[in-house]
Amino acid sequence: MTDDRIELIRYRLSKSEDTYNDALYLAEGKKWNAATNRLYYSAYYSVHALLLCINLSPRTHKGTRTLFHQHFLSTNMIPKEFGDLYTLIFEARQEGDYVDFAEQNEESVSFFISNVRLFNDKIKNLISNEFLSRF
Repeated sequence: MTDDRIELIRYRLSKSEDTYNDALYLAEGKKWNAATNRLYYSAYYSVHALLLCINLSPRTHKGTRTLFHQHFLSTNMIPKEFGDLYTLIFEARQEGDYVDFAEQNEESVSFFISNVRLFNDKIKNLISNEFLSRF
């Protein structure tokens, strides 16, 4: 793995963390759709960092989800429930961003806050232990 790729992986993980913190701020202000959007992107940046570890850089959200499932969920490197969470938060983000009058609520955002934290930590630990520890 090149130094540039390692730097990009670290950047994506940092961006994931910053975006997660943005979501917390938005949730405090009861901006449920915006918080859900930021939580999805936090998870997305983590997944993208993980895919970069195996030299994959998808260009679409669907491609990111497909490759994540193919390379990490179907191989049991990541537990299935995290795949379910990623799909669920993607759908919630889509609904909040594109469906008229759709509004996330405190309960759903609270669920996503705690579970995206676990999701991101799992991916960060996998990257640190399985990929970056070799360099």
